[in-house]
Amino acid sequence: MNELQIVMVLTSGATLLGYLAARILRIQPTIAILSLSLLVVTAAHALEPIVGHFTLYDHIAQFIESTNFRSILLDAMLPILLFAGATSMNAEYFKKHQLTILSLATLSTICSTFIIGYGFFYAMNAIGVSIPLLHALLFGALISPTDPVAVVGLVKQSNISPDIEAKIAGESLFNDGVGIVIFFALSELAFSSGSQQLTTSSVLAHFFYEAIGGAIIGTITGYLCQQLISHEIDHAHNHILISLFIVTGVYTLTNAIHMSGPIAIVICGLMMAHHTSKSPKDYKPLTYFWESLEEILNMVLYLLIGFEAFLMPFTSLSLMIALSSISLALITRIITINLPMYALSHFQSFEPKTKRILIWGGLRGGLAVALTLSLPEIPHKDIILIATYAVVCFTTIVQGGTISRLLRNN
Repeated sequence: MNELQIVMVLTSGATLLGYLAARILRIQPTIAILSLSLLVVTAAHALEPIVGHFTLYDHIAQFIESTNFRSILLDAMLPILLFAGATSMNAEYFKKHQLTILSLATLSTICSTFIIGYGFFYAMNAIGVSIPLLHALLFGALISPTDPVAVVGLVKQSNISPDIEAKIAGESLFNDGVGIVIFFALSELAFSSGSQQLTTSSVLAHFFYEAIGGAIIGTITGYLCQQLISHEIDHAHNHILISLFIVTGVYTLTNAIHMSGPIAIVICGLMMAHHTSKSPKDYKPLTYFWESLEEILNMVLYLLIGFEAFLMPFTSLSLMIALSSISLALITRIITINLPMYALSHFQSFEPKTKRILIWGGLRGGLAVALTLSLPEIPHKDIILIATYAVVCFTTIVQGGTISRLLRNN
């Protein structure tokens, strides 16, 4: 099969599974697709000693191995999914809770990176895996941000108050940009050839250049998008063309000049959300377009994540790594949510169960897997991939599948 046929098969398979999940199982399509993919992989591994290798198994494993998952997500899907998620937010509620959102997206993500990084370093050494500290910190950076694809999809399908929705969705939309910047800054430290002397101050300067630069570009292009769309009020199809032009152009531009594309896209999307909320009827086709595109890409993404399990080894060491990383991610999430919210509680009040919803709603998804796969071929890449995959599957299936009970009683 050529690449175009593979894309067609993935899209048709993912959308069919998504439809069946919503129609028959009545659960979130992404959770159903990931769960089913993992069941298929587990069955294939279980039957392998009995019936030997499946030809189909070999074809799927070969296809997954050759798929540039990192490029598919980071270069193609991410800007579309971020913009769609940001435009679906209530801009007024985001503005109301911006202090909480930005605290969780920045301070909590930075703290989480170091807590998970050091914890992973000591946990791996305790089970006999000697991993360099910088590599462990890279795992902390890529697993700390909550995934906007997973979280925004969950929020949309949940009966949740607008205030909590703004906090959980806003955090996930911004902290992935922060996490990506931290990850690539640490990557420079870990894999620098030595020709360039890197210091703490240079890493911080790099961080602020990317984050602030992305925010400035996002603000400028968001304003530009508002003005262009305002002049096309009677031409709905032009709204879609303009938004596509802005999203793809902004993301490509910011990445080309080494600024944060995700942060730029999120700010641009929030400005669009504020603009379209003034006259929702005039922008219905635009809203439906981005919602539909987001749903389709979500389904394809989680089908790909599920089939990435074909590359995972099923051993006792893998199980210990998985359990350690899941426990570490949960404990760290509890700490990094409670501390900033305790400090903020002196200035504002929070709805009941806000902390528990934020903790249990801290889902990870394709972004973490893509960042792991972007690592060079280092000796411990498989260890980091197993740990990442374990946290992604646990948070998506277990936390994502059970949080509705918590929300129902909210």
